[in-house]
Order: sequence, then structure tokens, then C-alpha cells
Amino acid sequence: MSKIRSEIEGIVRDCVSKEYIIGFSYLEGLLPKKYESLVYGITIGIKLDDKIIDKIVKGPTLEYARHYNRTNNTLNKVALEVKNILTGHRRKAAIIKSTLDTKEEKNYPNYYETLSVDFSHKTAATRSGLGWIGKTALFVSPRYGPRMRLVTVLTSQKMETGQPVKKSLCGDCDICVKKCPAQASNGRLWSVDMQREDFFDAFSCRSTAKELTKKRLKKDDALCGICVAVCPIGTNK
Repeated sequence: MSKIRSEIEGIVRDCVSKEYIIGFSYLEGLLPKKYESLVYGITIGIKLDDKIIDKIVKGPTLEYARHYNRTNNTLNKVALEVKNILTGHRRKAAIIKSTLDTKEEKNYPNYYETLSVDFSHKTAATRSGLGWIGKTALFVSPRYGPRMRLVTVLTSQKMETGQPVKKSLCGDCDICVKKCPAQASNGRLWSVDMQREDFFDAFSCRSTAKELTKKRLKKDDALCGICVAVCPIGTNK
């Protein structure tokens, strides 16, 4: 293991008090032009609190919304520490923030047409071998299921990488499909050569999530969490 990778793993361990995952990926040919020289990805995931997630039954709770935002903020801070290590070694690095807030969405001209940014955390996470994409388009970790939030750091620093996961391991389970209030999934199993639209309707998901957030939290946001809560992977369900 390289000295730089060891430093990165050490800073993540020191900064994250909760359960987490970390993985390394090779991403050549999968990046937008502005990142094309940063072909190595570092994925960091923090596990969400089971007590909070288990309370999600009919839609987002205020506690979940706060926890979601706190976890994203923690991930972005950890990513900055990782970037500082890399730039301190004179390596190029860029952070893909954990999530976009409503104001930042406007910086992506095609976002409202595609509901996609220029690089997905799930691409780096699956390429690093940390898990797969479930039937409702969530990243699923074998250990923690979808009860995760992710952040990505891209870098020019060469690293030993994980074995990419190329297909779903959800099998016949369709709990998230049945429980989705938007009925956004058609139940197909993800594989690396599929587009999101082949198995999941992100527009229906977002629309319903906005309705639920407005109704339950009185906020102009798009949170749901039901599919996160019902997935049996990573829980005792």
C-alpha cells in the first residue's frame, strides 16, 4: 500500500466517528472532460443512524432531514481533508460534493432535464467494489445496505484499486419496488451497461419526494427515504 493511500485511510478513520466505508477506483473513460486527468477515485461513505432511518414509514421525518444534511456536511469536510493530503503531495485532486443543494442545482444547465450531474458517486463506488445499485437506484453496500451517504474525491495519484461490481446482487427481492410511493422502479436488476432510465424513473421519484417533503416537513426539498428504510440488506429485517 502506498504511503499516500495509507495517509488517506488514516485521516478518514480519524475524522469519521461513525461506521464508514472507503474504496478506490480506476475511472479512465468514465469522466467528463474537466476531470479527465483525474482517473483515480476515492469513495467515502458514512453509515446513517439506524434509529433515525427506522422511523421513516410514510415519508421523511424532520430528524432524518437534519441527519441527512449533517452527514453530507461531514462527508464534504472529510473529502476536503483527503484533498489536502493529495495536494500536499503535489497531486491533482477534485471533490465531488456529497449532494447538491437547491441553489447548486442551478449551476448545472441540464440538471432539470436529466436529474443527473456530470459524475455520479455510484459510478466510483461500484467501480471500487464497495457495492452495487439497487432496484430504486440506491447504492447498496453488502454491510450497510443503502443506509449510506457518499462523497467522491478524484485524483491523479495512482493507487491500488478494488474489483469493480458489474451487476446487482438484489436477486428476487422487490420490497423497495413495492413500497416506493412513486412506483418509480420497474423491478429490473441493474447491470453496469444499463442506463438509470432502463429500470428507474428519477423524475417520478423526485416529484413524489418533493410532495412528501412539502407535506410532512413544510420544506421545498426532495426527500423521502422509504426505500432506504425498507431494504433488508444491512439490517436484521
